[in-house]
Amino acid sequence: MTEKIALGNTPYWGIEYDVRLAEYLQQTFAGRSHLHIICGDGAKIKISQDLLPSHISSWICFGNLPYNVATPILINLIHQPQQPDQILLLLQKEMAQRLLAGPGNKTYGSMTIQVGLYYDVQWIRAVPPSVFWPVPEVDSAIILLHRKPPSHDREFLLQVERLVRHCFIQRRKTLKNRLKAFGLKNPECVLSEIGISPQARPEQLTLQQYILLMQAITPHLSSL
Repeated sequence: MTEKIALGNTPYWGIEYDVRLAEYLQQTFAGRSHLHIICGDGAKIKISQDLLPSHISSWICFGNLPYNVATPILINLIHQPQQPDQILLLLQKEMAQRLLAGPGNKTYGSMTIQVGLYYDVQWIRAVPPSVFWPVPEVDSAIILLHRKPPSHDREFLLQVERLVRHCFIQRRKTLKNRLKAFGLKNPECVLSEIGISPQARPEQLTLQQYILLMQAITPHLSSL
């Protein structure tokens, strides 16, 4: 990918975790003023804050994510101070399916909702193991994430994420029990007010229901 990008003149910042490979890329593409190779951890680096010039107000991200660390890298991307407008990723097919799953599906989880708070996820295509060398033991997929217009302030969405992660720690427990553990004294009343059964499971709620739930419980939590 870096080689193809080097042929153009679009500003490009590439992040490589491996020190030796980063040095190789820096030497190979030395003199290309539009191309910047940074040795760093994609799960921690604040791209929009530490790398991009202040005059850049819009950017896209693409990459082939290492399957064993895809989750923390993606979480870091959606939490950038200035989020990318689009994210194009090649990743393990199982994770792609998880991001696209709906309520009640066994692959539907906290990651589905966390990403869904900020991005619409589009399936592009499956990628068979045969196109890689060495051949992996898992299937891959390409997905495209489109940033949503902000519907709530960032702090509120982070609170929704915290609630979702808490609920999915025990995804088969009832919401009533998970909300009690979250610090809510009368979860049955709050859930009934917003039309959600206290006996519902975390894996049964939609993204919008989690937003509604956070709005409903916030006054009760702040009064504790």
